[in-house]
Amino acid sequence: YNKNALEFTVFKRDREYYTVNVENRIICAKVSGNGYSFVATEKEGYNCECSVYNRSGEPIFKWDISKSEFLDGDVNYDNKAIAISLASSGEEKLMGEVILIDITDAKVIEKKSFESQLFYTVDFNKNGTYTALGSNCLVYFNADGTSKWSYDYNSDTLYKADVSNPDMMVVAFSQMGSGIKGNSTKVVVLNRLGKIIGERSFDGITDDISVSEDNIAFAFGRNIYVTDSALEDRKNIKSETGVKKIALFKDNEHLFVIGASQASIIK
Repeated sequence: YNKNALEFTVFKRDREYYTVNVENRIICAKVSGNGYSFVATEKEGYNCECSVYNRSGEPIFKWDISKSEFLDGDVNYDNKAIAISLASSGEEKLMGEVILIDITDAKVIEKKSFESQLFYTVDFNKNGTYTALGSNCLVYFNADGTSKWSYDYNSDTLYKADVSNPDMMVVAFSQMGSGIKGNSTKVVVLNRLGKIIGERSFDGITDDISVSEDNIAFAFGRNIYVTDSALEDRKNIKSETGVKKIALFKDNEHLFVIGASQASIIK
């Protein structure tokens, strides 16, 4: 989908699964592993409307947001709940909220508020747990909406992250003037228990990160480093051109690389 567009399309492998036309401009859209879609759109008189569509492209749930600012949302794998991240201000305080909502009964299961903390992404895992990535911390939630643990960045500046694999959640921090060549990237890997299982500093600022079931890939200019969960090198790859985006294949052998002028698959 294109942001501010009036339609979105879901693909299954290389074929179109379904396309939905919406009345108002799209703010955010995500698809679950089961083919259901979460879509947030503008709505007159409200800040946002959150909807869930089934595998036939039919709306099965709607939730209006009136007082808070929508940041992100997702639908879980069993298609029974959504999680949304909101920003609100009250009593001269900026508040971040992460809310778990039951789709069947259209009611709030759990709401957590965080003072001076906004969560830019919220994503479900296959077991119903979900993670919220904020400006100052990463929070891991149980399936019932209670927070299990959080990882505080302290004084580090979050630059990039990939929390798609709950057993290897990767957060990267930019550190200016601290590397051999001037700037560096500090990388921390956490498992679903909140334990740090890998920590390492790379010279330079990473261009992109990709996580598979067993490997982590980092792009630095034309250099791509593939590591294990402990951030120990498995292989280093030299791309013919500068790298903008990378994606590890599930076979842990191949990489999809997008450069400045071309896309390629490399091993």
